[in-house]
Amino acid sequence: MTIVQFDPAILEMVTVASDDADQAFQFISELLGIFKSGTAKTLAELYDHLDDGQVREAGEVAHRLKSSCLALGFVGLAEACDVIERDASNGANPVELELKVGEIEDALPVSVAQLELYIMSNGSDRMAS
Repeated sequence: MTIVQFDPAILEMVTVASDDADQAFQFISELLGIFKSGTAKTLAELYDHLDDGQVREAGEVAHRLKSSCLALGFVGLAEACDVIERDASNGANPVELELKVGEIEDALPVSVAQLELYIMSNGSDRMAS
């Protein structure tokens, strides 16, 4: 599984469905800003639960993060969150799950950069039309 895997299809649906491409890309940018500001806290929450041996709770947090990743087209990250969620529900070892959370944490900046590039290149193309 490639954790850094960005699929703009969901975002393209937002821009196509919108009457105003500028507004659609502004909305996507705002969603990304919310995601970026909340992700550090979410990762810390995951680590805290795992450090405390609260595997089920960590799985619930991974589920929330998965939804946020999918909304922005971060399919690789969402798949990685899904693995954590499933493994947590099966009572996985917290240390093993922490390693998987670390992989997500490492892949986040690249995924975010891919989306920012998508916004810059496609948003400016549509705005120039």
